[in-house]
Amino acid sequence: MDAMSEFYLLISESRIHLNMLKMLLILSLVLLFAVPTSAQLGNGTCDEGWKWFHRTGGGWCMKLFTGSYSWFHAAGLCQTQGARLSGIGGDTGVNPQQRIEQQWIKDTLLNLTSHITDIQPNVWIGARRKPECMYKQLNVAALCIPVLAFEWTDGKTIGVNGFQWAPGEPNNVGGIEDCGALRTDMNKSNDFDCYSTHNTRGYVCGKPQIDP
Repeated sequence: MDAMSEFYLLISESRIHLNMLKMLLILSLVLLFAVPTSAQLGNGTCDEGWKWFHRTGGGWCMKLFTGSYSWFHAAGLCQTQGARLSGIGGDTGVNPQQRIEQQWIKDTLLNLTSHITDIQPNVWIGARRKPECMYKQLNVAALCIPVLAFEWTDGKTIGVNGFQWAPGEPNNVGGIEDCGALRTDMNKSNDFDCYSTHNTRGYVCGKPQIDP
C-alpha cells in the first residue's frame, strides 16, 4: 500500500471514530433528558402517593392520613404502611427544612379536609415526651425545659429545630400531655394527651426513601 492510500485509509478510520463519538454523545443526551431524575419526578424514590423530602441523612418519604385517633393508634396505622409517625426535619441551626415539611402538611390537610367546616387543625407527628420528663413540672426540671423535653420517635429525625413550639407550649396540662402534634394553623408544635381522639384530625407517617 502506497503512502497516499495509507493517508486516505487513516482519514476514513478517523471519520468512523468521529461518527461513533457523535452517536454516543447523542445517545447520552437522549438518555439524560428522557429518563426523569428524582427531582424531576417530584417524589424521589418513594412509594406511589408518598412525598419525597430532602434530609441530611438521606431522602425521607411522608404521607398524611386523615382520621381522629389516639397517638398510639395512629402509630400502629403507620406501621401497617411500613412506616412510623414522622418527625419534622430541621437538624441544623439554620435550616428551612422544617418550614417546607410543615407547610406541606398544612396544605395537604387543607386539601383532604376542605369539605369539613369544623375541624381541629392538629396532626399527630412522631414526637413524645422523654421518659425522664413525664409527670414533671417543666419549670422545676432543668433537663425538661421545652426545647429538651421531647424527642423524635421515628428513629431517623434528629435535632430539635423541627419542633418549633407554639407560644406557651409544651405546657403538659394535667401532667398527661406526652405526645406531640403539629398545629397546622400556626405551623407550630403542641403537646396533647396521647390517648385523646378529639384533638387531631390526621397523622403523618414517614419512612426512608427506597434505595436503588
